[in-house]
Amino acid sequence: MTYRKLGEMLVQGELITSLQLSIALAAQQTSNRRLGEIVVERGFCTEDQIALCLAEQFGYEVADMATHPIQPEAIGLLKAEFALEQGVLAVEVNGEDATFVIFDPVNVEATDQVAVLTKKRAKFLISARTSLIAKIREAYGLNEGQVVATPNAVVPSRYHGARLLKEIEGVYVFEATDHELNRTVTLFSSDTGAADHGLVHRIQAAARTSTPYVAAIHDLFEHEGKNWVVLEKLEGETLAHILKTRGQRGLSQATTLVSQVAEGIDALHQRGGHVGLVCPENIVITAAGAKLVPLFNPSQNYSSPEGMNGTPASDVFALGTLLWECLTGRKPHENGNWGIPNDLSPDLPLAMVEVLTRALAKDQGDRYPSALLMASAMRSYNWSVISTPTAERVAPSSKDREQLLSIMTSGQEDEPKTGFWQRLFRRTAA
Repeated sequence: MTYRKLGEMLVQGELITSLQLSIALAAQQTSNRRLGEIVVERGFCTEDQIALCLAEQFGYEVADMATHPIQPEAIGLLKAEFALEQGVLAVEVNGEDATFVIFDPVNVEATDQVAVLTKKRAKFLISARTSLIAKIREAYGLNEGQVVATPNAVVPSRYHGARLLKEIEGVYVFEATDHELNRTVTLFSSDTGAADHGLVHRIQAAARTSTPYVAAIHDLFEHEGKNWVVLEKLEGETLAHILKTRGQRGLSQATTLVSQVAEGIDALHQRGGHVGLVCPENIVITAAGAKLVPLFNPSQNYSSPEGMNGTPASDVFALGTLLWECLTGRKPHENGNWGIPNDLSPDLPLAMVEVLTRALAKDQGDRYPSALLMASAMRSYNWSVISTPTAERVAPSSKDREQLLSIMTSGQEDEPKTGFWQRLFRRTAA
């Protein structure tokens, strides 16, 4: 059987034109994203049409996730994080046989791991990506709070098709299309009476910053008695919700995402000076990595001994707090207990104890001079090779082998695991 490329199938099926395919291929070269995602985002065709093309090519049936039945006992075959990361959902189990729904039939890594993890004879169906991811989140109870009523917020006429996604601490989150610039954006709306001048200043600083680890802010304005912030389209999940629903992170994953946030914080220091934004509620984990979204004032648990003043020293302390919470699932400074927690896990390598001790030092002069230097310190170790404090080598756990958490997959090609770690880390955490 000869397999055709997706672009060829879409053109031959008269779903897109040759010119549209050329435009999408050119965009793919600069973004390293999947072709299907690009043609859908640009409005050339729909996800359902792509699913039908792939089903025809590979001989799979198409599953409508809005109506397809799911056996409760099938959900337990796969862990939630694997299902989200690989875009696969178990829907039926019958003895030694099981049925799974995927959106990418050429993701051989996912299909192979499904067979290994479940020890079942696997049958695969195809579904549109967005509906499948939504069903996975629903099946595992991962949705970040359901908005039960539409807020009294009039979305500006420039933004069409506004869809209410969620509500977080009185801030409403929409997805909409900016018809003037022909792009999908995320909108945040809150009462003007709740405006915080310090927070507004930090949002304005973020709007002047260009870094992959801070969400791109397109606009900030007042409309119909509401504050509005227009950001890039954000597909992901807050770190706060991940820690609440799935618990602590492994060493490799925690250091990778905290390093990314630290680079974003350093970029904000360069542009605005005053930050004070580090907390799990302000971090969204996307397919591309961690993104800082400057929308909430952190709780007192993320305050340094000298206060939450947004200086490099206080932000380094907050980053240490974030790292500690990612590794343990607990907040270290409750009840005013500053500095390094006394109940450090004996399984933490000495290198991690040193990083935490310096980041959480009570004296500002003992901390890392900048967030960037803290990021460099974390990235200089290979955290997937763990040593106990007695220098006795132990086998790395499965969590330590995890790549950066990808909650909402955007269809990007996964980098080879060996190359990723070789490029990112250079020496062993002894």
